[in-house]
Amino acid sequence: MTKEVSIIIPTKNNGDILEKCLASIQNLDYPKDRYEVIVVDGHSTDDTVEIAEKYGCKVVYKCVGAVLSFVCCTRLLYKV
Repeated sequence: MTKEVSIIIPTKNNGDILEKCLASIQNLDYPKDRYEVIVVDGHSTDDTVEIAEKYGCKVVYKCVGAVLSFVCCTRLLYKV
């Protein structure tokens, strides 16, 4: 089933804030099978990614630089 809503959270080294955010999303009065949470991580060095994975989020990594951004976006869109 296709998700009706995508919640996209860009973050870097915000594990403490992300935990509260994801807990709040988890408590929404909205069917969990109708939304997805995508965390776009800027290569955090704290526990941000582990927290996102604990809540079942999809995690993608923000690329740095124009050439790398193109390559990463191409890989995400076309699953190269």
